[in-house]
Amino acid sequence: MDALADPKVHTVVVMSSSQVGKTEMLLNIIAFFICQDPSPILLVQPTLDLAEAFSKDRLAPMIRDTKALAGRIADPRSRDSGNTLLHKRFPGGHITMAGANSAASLASRPIRIVLLDEVDRYPSSAGTEGDPVTLASKRTTTFFNRKIVLVSTPTIAGKSRIEKAYEASDQGRYLIPCPHCSHMQSLEVEQLQWREGAPILGQDGRQIRVADDAWFECAGCAQRISDVERNRAVRRGEWHHQTTHRGVRGFRIWEGYSPWSGALKIANDWLSAQGRVEEEKAVVNTSHGRTFRESGDAPDWERIASRSESYDRGTAPAGVLFLTVGVDVQKDYLDVYVYGWARDRERWLVDHQVLIGDPNQLHNRCWTALSGVLESTYPHASGARLPITRLAIDSGYATQAVYHWARRHGAPRVLVLKGRDSGHGLLSVPASTQQNQQGKKLRRGGIEVRMLNVSMAKAELYGSLRQERPAEGEAYPPGWFHHYLEEDEFYKQLTAETYVTRTIKGFTRGEWIKLRARNEALDCANMARGAYEQYTSGFNQRHWRALEKSLYPGGAASPLIPPVQAEPVPAATPPPPATQAVRGRRRGWKLSV
Repeated sequence: MDALADPKVHTVVVMSSSQVGKTEMLLNIIAFFICQDPSPILLVQPTLDLAEAFSKDRLAPMIRDTKALAGRIADPRSRDSGNTLLHKRFPGGHITMAGANSAASLASRPIRIVLLDEVDRYPSSAGTEGDPVTLASKRTTTFFNRKIVLVSTPTIAGKSRIEKAYEASDQGRYLIPCPHCSHMQSLEVEQLQWREGAPILGQDGRQIRVADDAWFECAGCAQRISDVERNRAVRRGEWHHQTTHRGVRGFRIWEGYSPWSGALKIANDWLSAQGRVEEEKAVVNTSHGRTFRESGDAPDWERIASRSESYDRGTAPAGVLFLTVGVDVQKDYLDVYVYGWARDRERWLVDHQVLIGDPNQLHNRCWTALSGVLESTYPHASGARLPITRLAIDSGYATQAVYHWARRHGAPRVLVLKGRDSGHGLLSVPASTQQNQQGKKLRRGGIEVRMLNVSMAKAELYGSLRQERPAEGEAYPPGWFHHYLEEDEFYKQLTAETYVTRTIKGFTRGEWIKLRARNEALDCANMARGAYEQYTSGFNQRHWRALEKSLYPGGAASPLIPPVQAEPVPAATPPPPATQAVRGRRRGWKLSV
């Protein structure tokens, strides 16, 4: 806020972890310009819905409870107040709340103060108009005393807007003195040390590492800094900027400086996320305030092939608790991979089938064969036969045929996916698709489509494949990939992509590129992983034990586990008869008969 008051500074960048005061800072800036330097202000949130929530939950209470703002913004209930949910007027200026996903809300008005909140969660383009940060910033062109503020928790290295903006600034770091040697230092997560205790069993059945003591070490004298000493040192700290600002001041802060977080909490958050790429990314972003670097170097396929195990294709070895299927749709065949799963994402390749046929033809034999796969069972080492619990199919090719087949078999056993290269979780919330194979809108019987974060899935899979085999008698690490000896083509397809970072016109971007023409095995492995995620969502220890008991009750082999029957598609019903309004007892009620 001091930097923003400097007339030589036109842009302020804040890259930080979550819950360290970013939104409070934006509110203070808004209040200052309303009260002391009235100006046109634009606040941009990632979506219009979030902009409305900010207006109702944060801005309105501040205006209501701050005496200095009393009477400057008219009551929205009064006539001609100029005060709406997303646009509020005050003497000498106004404030507009906008969504980065709406080009219309970023257009037209000249703006002096632009506040961009959570820029790493903005879409790549506001509709078809282009980068929302650029669109909003252009609104300040006619003001010599313009101010632009970018704040965000960072996301993926090479894709993060806030990281790029911070690197273009003077890169401020907050230095604190050591309570023992007075050495001034920037507190970093590498200085966090802990004493690890006995692991605990999580709700999902996996082993979670736990620290029973944690502290920071001084970068100068290596002495232990307690939480109390750290909080005192933070109050005596100062900002150090590494370069000349040239009008752009940058600040980076993370949870290690927060008086509301202790070293033990930070350590346990990190330990509990180990082995899960999605959770590690969340901790690195929201706690450490850093970009997450996706590790995408393709493992050596020959090394993976050499780790094949001695079990037969088409059988589920001991340890498998349920089966999921990943299906990739190609021009003249369906590639089908069946995977078995246990706790903590441990997986086994169980079967691979290629179903020949043209998937664009709705009644082709490949779709009939896929229905047979869905209804099939596989022999298990316990003597049981396991059904297919979930089947995930890619809808990027022959989309309407995929929808038609999925509609026949119904949710939740069939999971329709589309790949995307971003997102904050492995699977998005489902979106309804209400079209038939001719693209016409359906009145009923639509299906749900989820987005699969393929970048996250690939990084997680490659991390698992690079793990070293445990010693005899030791447990397999999370996500371990078991497989019988397959053809070389399988291993080549499984490692067919790598992650590279490129700089194009000054913008650094990370992307997955193919090393080989075919990558169906990789895509199917990721879709089967998405099916695992959807099926185990909400699982706790009780669910895992129930699965184990169903296969090994009292240590004996269980009887056949019957396959889950797909819910029948409801028959078309005629439209309801016209309704007749009848006056109800209470005013305003209408009953239909």
